[in-house]
Formats: sequence, structure tokens, C-alpha cells
Amino acid sequence: SGFDASADLFVMSGDLSDGAFDDSGKVYTATYTPNDNIESTTNLIVLNRNWTDAADNQPALTTSSPSFAIDTVEPTATVALDVSTLKIGETATVTVTFSEVPTNFVEADDLTVANGTLSDGAFDSTGKIYTATFTPTDDVTDATNTVTLSTQWTDAAGNAPENTASSGNIAIDTVEPTATVALSDTAIKAGETATVTVTFSEVPTGFVEADDLTVDNGTLSNGSFDDSGLVYTATYTPTEDIDDATNAITLGAAWTDPAGNAPEAQAVSDNYTIDTTRPTATVAISDTALTVGETATVTVTFSEVPQNFIEADDLSAANGTLSGGQFDDSGLVYTATFTPSTDVESTENAITLGQNWTNSSANHRLNDTSRNSYAIDTKQPTATLAL
Repeated sequence: SGFDASADLFVMSGDLSDGAFDDSGKVYTATYTPNDNIESTTNLIVLNRNWTDAADNQPALTTSSPSFAIDTVEPTATVALDVSTLKIGETATVTVTFSEVPTNFVEADDLTVANGTLSDGAFDSTGKIYTATFTPTDDVTDATNTVTLSTQWTDAAGNAPENTASSGNIAIDTVEPTATVALSDTAIKAGETATVTVTFSEVPTGFVEADDLTVDNGTLSNGSFDDSGLVYTATYTPTEDIDDATNAITLGAAWTDPAGNAPEAQAVSDNYTIDTTRPTATVAISDTALTVGETATVTVTFSEVPQNFIEADDLSAANGTLSGGQFDDSGLVYTATFTPSTDVESTENAITLGQNWTNSSANHRLNDTSRNSYAIDTKQPTATLAL
């Protein structure tokens, strides 16, 4: 009698609740709830000597329970990465530090990885530090990524963590940058230029025109980026006196995107042709001293097959006319018959080839071509007789 649980039971590291005797009055049961955040290997519940039996006899000794251990400390963990950005070809080390040696930890189940995979995971000798290699997924651009540890693992006592643990943010860019090179004109002739447009998939870093753009048979000038920083334009001027059907502008692979990723390969423009060779021609006459009744053969020899050549428009003959003009099989040699005008006496005469004709690329000759060295005397001599 006189039993009072609150006074007669000494409880270590916890509280009793819902105490009650059974029907016999001899067996008392209660629920023991340990205190939070306690880790102790030695704990007792002690019944003191204050209670008595019906005859008012007190027990000679206190009575103690067997010792029991308590662990109500929630385990914790931190997740850390050794870098905050990753690009193509790079990896990061993931370090998970546990407050206690974990039980039932399985990397594949307990670690969630955004945009990548883990490999080579292992604990150190303490069993509290787990490291693994994080490899980002190819062809990903994502500024927000973490590695998260779940709450499925426990400590040795079976306590699970209250919350998940996440690493700091890591930005991933494993997208290879690309670019295209285009020209506004793919058949460039003398006196012409073309606009070169380089379009980048991302704003380039370390791009230098002189180092990164290789130009066949010409030069670039006035290069600049637009406001977006993605489109670069420059003026292409072909080299003079060039005739080349195979040319390209090549963007090298030394530039990178802002993350430091280099393109996989060079970018090459479509082929363009260049003809900046000015056509030439010579004019010759078979007889440089023409008299009454004579004609001469005029021979015009072109360096390239002429386009839009018309004798009446392109050849002028001083003090005479041309007839029977025709090209030979090569299309390079034109011959005609020169007939001097009658009743002319002149030592300074020329046959002149103008500049209206072109070569196949529409290049004009810069100057007229003349033959200035034939004389004409088609005056009939006369005489008078006097007495």
C-alpha cells in the first residue's frame, strides 16, 4: 500500500505514463518513453522502499530493473561536392559525411543525382565518410543541380534521419558549342566583296578573328558581333588576279563557350569560286602599210573566251571597215578583214578593242586595246600635162 509511481519509481532518461495495476493488484505496468536526443548505454528504473504491504511492512531493499541502453539521437549527414561547375570531360567528388556509422545505406537507393551518375563509391576507415565520383550526363545545360541523400538509412540503433540532406548547387554544361559559316556570294569576281556570317550556338569566349578564321584567297575586314553576341559578320575581299574554283572559310576549334567547352570540330563554309583575273587581249594587223586595192587581216587574241563580244560595238577601225569576222574553234581568236577607206592618206591609224566584253565571270578589261601602227594611202595619183 502507499505506492505512488511518481514518488516510488525513479526513472532515468525518460518518463512513465499510463501506469496501472492488474486485477491481482500485484502487477503494475506503465509505458516508458525515453527523452529526446539521448544516447546512453546504462539506464535503470528503481523502485524505492517507501511502499508497504497490507501489514505495513516495508521492503528491506530497493529494487532495480536490468540496465538498458537508450539512443534517441537522430543521425544526420552532409553532402558536399568539390566543385560548383562542370563542363565536358570533367567530374566532381561527392563526399557524404555521416554523424554515425550508417546502417542499410545503399548508394543506388539513398543518393539521388541530378543529370549525372555516381561511380567508385566507398567508405573510409571510420565508416562515416562516403566518397564517390559524379560524372555529368552528356549534352546537358542546367544551372541547378544537387545530390540528395534520402532518409531511408539508419544508425546502429535503427534511428532514421529526420530530413534529407542535399549538396550545394552545381551548374552543368556538357553541350558542345557549334557554329556555322556562310557567305553572301559564292561566285566572286573582280571588284566584288562578300559578307561572311558566323553564327554561334552560344556566346563564344576567346574568339579572335585572326586566329580562328582561316580564309582562302582573300582577307577579312570590319568584323563585329551583333547585340546578341552570337552572330559575327565581316567583309571578305578576294585577292587580285586569282582564278580558283575551290575555296572555303574555316572556323577553327580553339574558341569555347562560357563554360569552357570547345567545339568538337571545325566549321567550314560552303565552297565559293573566285575569279579576279582581268581578261586581256591583243590586236594585230597583217599589213601595216595599205594602198589602193589592198586589205589586211585583223587578229584579236583573247586571254579567255570573251562574253558579249560584238564586233560592231567592240571594235573600231580608223579609216576603214571590218568584214567577215569570226572566231576560231578555241573561241579565243577572232579574225576579220580590214578594208581601208578610199581616197585616204594617213600614217596614224588604229584598230581599238573596247571594254564592253567580259570573261565568263563577267570581269571587264581595265583598258582599251589598240593597234596603232598601220598607214593608209588609197589616194589615186594624178598628173597634169602642160605645154
